[in-house]
Parts: sequence; structure tokens; C-alpha cells
Amino acid sequence: MYVLLSYHLERRHLSTLLLTPLTVLSLYGLLGLGVGSILMVIGNDGDFDPNLFNMQIAYVVTFPFIMFIYPAFNRRFPNFSLPDPSIPDSHSFYKPLKIIGWFFFIYAFLSLITGVFTGAADRGEAGAFIVENQYGIWTIFVIFSRFIYLSFILVPLLIRDTQTVERYTIYFLLALYLMLAFATGSRGAVLYPILHLLVGYWMFGGSGEMIKQAIVIFLVLAFFLIPFMDAYRNTKAFNTSALSNPIERLQSVTETNDLLDDPNRTSNLWLTGRALVGASDDIIYENTPSVIPYAKWENIDAVLYIWVPKLLAPWKPLLIDGNEIVVGYTGIRYERSSANISFNGDMYRRFGWLGVIVSNFLFALFYSFVLSYIFFVYFSRNALFGFLLILLSLSFLMNIPNSTLLSTFWIWLWDIPKYVIALFFIYKFAVSRTKIQNILPAKKYFSSKINAKSIENIERLKNDLF
Repeated sequence: MYVLLSYHLERRHLSTLLLTPLTVLSLYGLLGLGVGSILMVIGNDGDFDPNLFNMQIAYVVTFPFIMFIYPAFNRRFPNFSLPDPSIPDSHSFYKPLKIIGWFFFIYAFLSLITGVFTGAADRGEAGAFIVENQYGIWTIFVIFSRFIYLSFILVPLLIRDTQTVERYTIYFLLALYLMLAFATGSRGAVLYPILHLLVGYWMFGGSGEMIKQAIVIFLVLAFFLIPFMDAYRNTKAFNTSALSNPIERLQSVTETNDLLDDPNRTSNLWLTGRALVGASDDIIYENTPSVIPYAKWENIDAVLYIWVPKLLAPWKPLLIDGNEIVVGYTGIRYERSSANISFNGDMYRRFGWLGVIVSNFLFALFYSFVLSYIFFVYFSRNALFGFLLILLSLSFLMNIPNSTLLSTFWIWLWDIPKYVIALFFIYKFAVSRTKIQNILPAKKYFSSKINAKSIENIERLKNDLF
């Protein structure tokens, strides 16, 4: 229900944004606490964990805050559209954007290649060294990992505006990337690029009919791939082979079917549901405060160390603390995988139900203001840099903008500002390469004709998808 309401509230942006900022957040609730919970129940022979219900209640009660506050902040902005390529001045937007697109695409490909040949991306035994050796040549790609997936949004633009040879080169590199990503054993490394490609395809003029078919194919692929990859990376052949020899690694697929058919293995439906739910909040609701008292402001002083690099101060308090919270509740630690706690889960752990409600209201105000400012930059200051900030907001497809309290401070006081600064320098580099003197605000690229076209595209999307 919230997804449909989110689409309705942001329908004026749908001519360009397949996933609007508000819809991105509502999808977490639909896929995780909706579809994911149902699959867990079915996969567990109908046995429903009442603590999953607490997670659902927390979401149902708090999401309306952002669903109504965010549109109130943003309703003064016109329909979101990209500059029409037929307008002479639009080259000042698209020429540097293509340079940025190539930069991101090369960055993403180098990231995967580096992970493959150093073993940093290897989830088998060959990558076990990463537990002790956290820093290496791969670190630069980890620090700016959001750029990896954002690159795929811009790939359709590169394909649209390149010559035949370059276009087929991109197709080849995409196929190679997805093959190597599959060999890593990471579900996200395969699914997120495909999802971002779909977002970019629609953004740069793709047809609604193709999008509809692609979404269906993507959902079927995701439903199959989530349990398959879990079995694939737990085969003996996967763990004893090295990612640096991808052919040998891919041959371990033959063992996967045997593991999937193992009657003693956890239900594929349950595994898929658990992966979609994502957070381990159920143990929080089960044990707080009956077993473990409310944490309140525990470890809040760690925020003071946000800007202290861990490389220089390895003793600094942990800010991305979701896994440590789960370890504290369960006493179980896994070396190469981690659990997570959602924003609602941590707020309940600290302050109970009142904390969940108050914190969500405050976050809704903050998030709405930030997104409002991004749209302001795009429409009224600088279309290209504003568009890059909008792309950055789409990275919340893979990393939700709030997690535990400490992690949320880390996201907004360190992680996002770091990307904004990096985007500014990338923007400056791209503009200097094109020798363009002036980037216009988006409203200067538009006319009544463009707004009419935007409305027409919205109607086309409604007809094609619904």
C-alpha cells in the first residue's frame, strides 16, 4: 500500500525517475516486511514469529511520517525532467555527464577486476585473508563503493550516444562484469547492477513496454538467484576454488543443484525471505527489555570519532555497530558475514516504542529537507551537479539512509559528505575537459513544451505499467 501511495505522491517525477526518492524507501518495507515475512512463514511451514509482527507494526506506524512530510517539502518543485537533447544548450549538460558516466563505468569495472585478482572480492577460502588484512589496493573502491552501482544508471546514456563499436564494447564489458560478479558468490553484486540499469534505461528514454517486461524478468531472476547463490557459495567446490580463476569457480555451479535438493537444508523460501527482511530486529523485540534492558544513549560518544580515520586510530569506537549488537544478543559471531539492525530496531532497543516514533518523525524532517535541497540545486542552481546529487540519493537502493543510531550518524556526517566532495571534484574535472563555461540550472533548459512532454510521459508510464 505504501509503495502505491508513494508512487501517487511523486507521480509527477515518473517521466524520468522509475524509482523516486520516497518510493525507494517504501520498497524496503514492501520487499522486506511484506514479501520477505510471507516467504519466511511459508518456508517455516506456516509458523509465524510474533517478533516479525513487531517489525511490521513499527514500519506501518512510522512510515507515514516521511510519506507526508517529504511531499510537503518538495511540492514546490516542477516535474523532474532531464534537459531535452534537442535544445542547443543541452550539450552543456550531456557532454560532461557522458565523461562522468565513462569515469564511473571504468571505476566499477576496475573495482571488480581488483577484487577478483587480489582475492578481496572472493567469498571462498582464497579471500579469507580479508578478515585480518582490511587495507590494500582494493580499499579505494570500498571507500567509494556507491559509485560502482551508480555507474550502471549512466550506462544506458553511454549506449544511446555512442558509435557501434563503442556500444558493443560496453555490452561485452557488461556481460563480463555480470559473469565475474556471479563468480564472487554475492547476490547484490549481480542484482544491484541490473536494477540500476533498469533505472537508467527509463531515465534516458527507454520504453515502458520494455521496462514492464524487464521488471518481471528481474523479479523472477531475483527470486531464483537469492537461494541459489546461498547454496552456490556453500559448495565445497566454490570454497576451494579461487576467484582469480573464474572458469574453475563457475564450474562449481554443478554442485549447487545437489545442495539445493538436500532435504536437511533450510527451506529456499525461508532463505529468500530472510534475505529480503535483511535486519535481525526480531531478537531485539524478543529480548528487550525482558532480558536485556533498554540501552538508551549507550556508546553515543562514539559519534565524536566520526572524522577520525580508523587507519590512523584503529582503537576508535565502532560506529557501524549493527553486527556487534546482534553478537551481544546472540553470543554468535561470524568472521565473514554480518547481521544488521534497522533504525526502528535500534530505536526500540534504546528507548522503546516512544523512541521509535519520535526518532522517525525527526528523521523524516531531516531527510525531507536534504532531498528538497538537492532538487533546489538541480532546478535553480546547477542542473549537472544537482543531477549528480540526485543520483547519489538513488544509492539508497542498496544502502538505506538510516540504520542503527550510530550508523545513521556515520552515514550523514561522514559517508554522504565524502561522496558530495568527491562528486564536486569529478564534476569540476568533467566540465574542464569539455571547456564548457557555464552550467545552467535545470529550469533554464525547460519550456512549456518540455513540461507537456513530461506529462505525456507520465501517462505513458501509467498505461504501460498498470
